[in-house]
Amino acid sequence: MAAGIGYRDEKVEPDNTGGVSGTRQFWGGSASIMHTPSGLFVDGAYGNSDGWQTIKNETGFGTQGLIAYGDGRLEIMAGRAGFSKKITNLGATTIYGEYGQLKFSKGDFADVDIDPRFWGAGVSQDIAGAAATIYLSGRQYDLDINEPDVDDTFYVIMGGVKVRF
Repeated sequence: MAAGIGYRDEKVEPDNTGGVSGTRQFWGGSASIMHTPSGLFVDGAYGNSDGWQTIKNETGFGTQGLIAYGDGRLEIMAGRAGFSKKITNLGATTIYGEYGQLKFSKGDFADVDIDPRFWGAGVSQDIAGAAATIYLSGRQYDLDINEPDVDDTFYVIMGGVKVRF
């Protein structure tokens, strides 16, 4: 079993407000539990941010920065459950499913009409002799934009090898 919690209070100075700034407070936590004999595990995380919210601007070359959205609250929730156990001589095999959601509420977010979330699954195989892990995972993201004729669902498949050295 493991858990953690954190808090941050910060001054926010976005690029598009002509010097107007604000503050926001963030706290979040996560917890994990694993039944070692069976390899079953579950973990979850929650966080929220109250105050002056921003989004990252990455339009064009060299125009990165923060753009203010306004005062409000963001919440994120995510969880994962699965199985991780050494079932071959290679090392631990992990199979999992996951879900996450972002919520906008109160303040200037009253006009936001999206409810983004994702779900996914993955598998990984440790190769102890090579200090490596082979992995494959997939996620479906749904922005849930309530606009007619807008396909706001997309899929991501990732795979690779992670080598520790």
